[in-house]
Amino acid sequence: MDKDDGDGSSTLPLQIREDYRRRLLSVWEHTQAVRAAALKLATRLIDNAESENDLDLARRLLQRSSKHDLSKFQGIEWDTLHRDEDKTALKLAIHQHQQTNDHHPEYHVDGITAMNDAQIAEMVCDWYARQSEMGTDFRSFIRVDAPKRWGFSTRSKTYRTIKKFVDLLLDPVFK
Repeated sequence: MDKDDGDGSSTLPLQIREDYRRRLLSVWEHTQAVRAAALKLATRLIDNAESENDLDLARRLLQRSSKHDLSKFQGIEWDTLHRDEDKTALKLAIHQHQQTNDHHPEYHVDGITAMNDAQIAEMVCDWYARQSEMGTDFRSFIRVDAPKRWGFSTRSKTYRTIKKFVDLLLDPVFK
């Protein structure tokens, strides 16, 4: 193995260490972005609480977010999700991730309509973090893309629940 950083402290090639660091930080930063969104949403749930259920939801959301996407740190998810050269393995890793984490609609036999409020709140925080990472319009994603992708109507209870969390999470649109 190469000693390529000049101080003799590593026997692993620099490229391997850099790739590993990039992969690790990518997963870590995403989980931290979800936690930050969950904290913001939980705080706003408390501030706007209409019942003790809202308070309980805030607590459960923070509890859930503290374990968000831990499966990405091991197994096929760790080995594959950061790569795109092997489409079959990537598809398997995504399936594994969705079947391991109940904040994904694909986890549920009946899809997104089977999700409870805590699962939906975590999902919204996950979507928010991902949209922020990609620099895309979150409100447009919620209004247009998500209903198409997961098969729910913008007139449904599911959409109203999602929109409630989005509206709490995001600052009001400037008019």
